[in-house]
Amino acid sequence: MIVYDTDTQKDFMNVDGALYVDGAETIVGAISKVMETAHKNDILVIGSVDAHPIDDKEFETFPPHCVVDTEGQEKIPETLIHNDSFIYTVPNTGNGLDMYVADGCGQIYFEKQTYNIWDKALGQPDNLQTILRSADVKDVYMIGVASNVCVIAAIEGFVERKYKVHVITDAIKGLTISEDNNEDTATDRMIELGVDFITSDEFEIFCKGE
Repeated sequence: MIVYDTDTQKDFMNVDGALYVDGAETIVGAISKVMETAHKNDILVIGSVDAHPIDDKEFETFPPHCVVDTEGQEKIPETLIHNDSFIYTVPNTGNGLDMYVADGCGQIYFEKQTYNIWDKALGQPDNLQTILRSADVKDVYMIGVASNVCVIAAIEGFVERKYKVHVITDAIKGLTISEDNNEDTATDRMIELGVDFITSDEFEIFCKGE
């Protein structure tokens, strides 16, 4: 099993972030609990981080956000459960990841330039699959933002590849984009995909074996 941490970066999570997800600050406590539980139980944390150049085409659709080397691109501190030597960020260069570096890391993050981690243009699906297979992953516990954009895209990819997805409901948050694209429509899609819904408390209890 892994925890999959989707885009918990300052531009999304902080009220003054460039593409703030309304209410994201309310899930920080649950995210912190999930991360602490993972740390205590030696559960690998894998995730994604947006990494955009200043002139990214995505900014034609969304406001500029998570530009490389800006404060907004940084992850919120509550998600960083390991020191720097045990956190590996895989660049979205299309190159393969370094398994020598990845081995022994407690957190591995894959940079992405589009909302979908499974976008084949950037090489990350193969990198992600390499780690998942190496760790013999079957169950994925999902946290992060935004539920109706990057989170649901990641979930669809995991389900398509036959992983069992568990959504930690108090550790995800969505954007209201339209009547047909919001937190509720994301939940409906998750139900269609057959995901399991649990809370951060239930995740903690499960990991304790109680």
